[in-house]
Amino acid sequence: MEGSIVPSLLFFRKSKGLSTLWKIILIISGIFIIILLVWYAFQVTILYGVFKRREKY
Repeated sequence: MEGSIVPSLLFFRKSKGLSTLWKIILIISGIFIIILLVWYAFQVTILYGVFKRREKY
């Protein structure tokens, strides 16, 4: 068990560039998800406004 943990720790130290790449990917995906949520909320509010206007006339 211990023998398998030590090489993995060494691998993680070697792959610091890989971890920074993963951080960048996570940040980009997070921003993309936020943009999608904002866009979805924007469309919902527009549709709600359109329905409210239709009720008035």
